[in-house]
Amino acid sequence: MFYVMSEILIYLVLAAGLGFLLGWLERGKRGLGDLEGRVKREAQNMRNEHSALNNKIATLEAKLDNAKKDVLEARANADKAEKDTAAVKADLLKARTEAESIRGELDAAESRAGSLQSEASQARGAHEAAQARIASLEKELSHARQAVAAPKEDVNSLEKDLEAAQVELAAALSGGAPGKTPVRLPEKPAAKKSVVKPAAEKAAPKPAAKPVAKVAEKDDLKLIKGIGPVLEKKLNAMGITSYAQIAKMSDAEMGKINEQLNFKDRHVRDDWKGKAAKAHAEKYGKAP
Repeated sequence: MFYVMSEILIYLVLAAGLGFLLGWLERGKRGLGDLEGRVKREAQNMRNEHSALNNKIATLEAKLDNAKKDVLEARANADKAEKDTAAVKADLLKARTEAESIRGELDAAESRAGSLQSEASQARGAHEAAQARIASLEKELSHARQAVAAPKEDVNSLEKDLEAAQVELAAALSGGAPGKTPVRLPEKPAAKKSVVKPAAEKAAPKPAAKPVAKVAEKDDLKLIKGIGPVLEKKLNAMGITSYAQIAKMSDAEMGKINEQLNFKDRHVRDDWKGKAAKAHAEKYGKAP
């Protein structure tokens, strides 16, 4: 009996243990299912996150590629801008050089314009003086013609009186002595007119024979190397006022001027004749 009770108790204990084990296993199985579902969900979430990360990485890589392209393009633009800047600097330097050259030419042109204005004023004064001289000569010529016209009229009147007297004398001689051949008076000598008329004709143009003095062109002789303001005044006082005069001077003429002014052969050292010819060609566009 005790043995049976022991077996039953053992069986009950085993059944209870087995039930507990089965329950525990069932509960573990349910927990395992929940865990598996959770793991699957987390795995899916991780897959989704991984996919999102991949998409994000792809987007970032695309942006990175675009950024690299932009950087390369910016570098290329920067290089081009540097080259353009260097070219602009070179052009600016060239323009500055040309501007300085033009400014120098402008200053020289302004100086030349002032000299030309002075020369034009002097030439205008010389022209007015020549016009006044011409008017004076024309008046003298008119007076001379009037003075010549009066003797011509007197000669013509005397010739007419002489002819009338000859006619009266011939008539008187033929009527006063009948039977006599009338005396034939000699004809008027032609030399009388030829003597008077050439004298009158010669006297008429006499005032016009005076030539109007040609005023030499006034040039700025100071542009010739070796000629300063003082020496220019001395040369002008001697009647030397133009480049052409100096360029055309003979060695003997230049030697005389050298002796008078005592400039110690400066004309030879500084080549006045060559410089004067060059200045004349630059100013007037032709050789003197």
